[in-house]
Amino acid sequence: MDVARHVRQGSKAFYILGPVFVKKALDYTEPDGEEVDVLVGFKAIPVFRYEDTEGAELPAYKPRDPPPLIDVAERFGMRVNYLRLSAGVYGMTDYEQQVITLATPDWTVFFHELAHALHRSFEPKTRHNQEPEAEALAQLVAATLARIYGKPDDGFSWTYIATQARSATPREVGALCMRVLDRARKVLDLIYPASAISR
Repeated sequence: MDVARHVRQGSKAFYILGPVFVKKALDYTEPDGEEVDVLVGFKAIPVFRYEDTEGAELPAYKPRDPPPLIDVAERFGMRVNYLRLSAGVYGMTDYEQQVITLATPDWTVFFHELAHALHRSFEPKTRHNQEPEAEALAQLVAATLARIYGKPDDGFSWTYIATQARSATPREVGALCMRVLDRARKVLDLIYPASAISR
């Protein structure tokens, strides 16, 4: 399918294995016998990430059951898009372009990315790679919102924060959560301003 995009100059491909088929006759005794596709091997196919391409916008996907709080993202100038991302990546936030990109309809992923976007509104990002405290903060907010909206995902949240803490012990995971608790509260205050709650 032509989507009017091209690979950005200097981008590096990664390779996947693709099947190679050839047509073979089902019955070799019949000259005009029926033919079928037969797998004869594999070949390397270059693949580029969406982020390594430029051109026309891809067709927008809208989930059947969009997550709540999209209006909060829009209030902070963030657009929410649904696109296919790299394998194993379900969401990302581009602070410069002010875009939250999701590759899943899972609300918790949106909550995590929304938390990142709001966190960076008062504490700018200092590095390009993931920061354990920022990731723990985003997942703590996501876990809270998932509970509020009746979709708790505590097991995944524990595992994710434990990965950021580089330890599965309650002491280490708890210590990381305590370090980000005040900033997580600030993010929740941006989502639910006191003025809106008191009405």
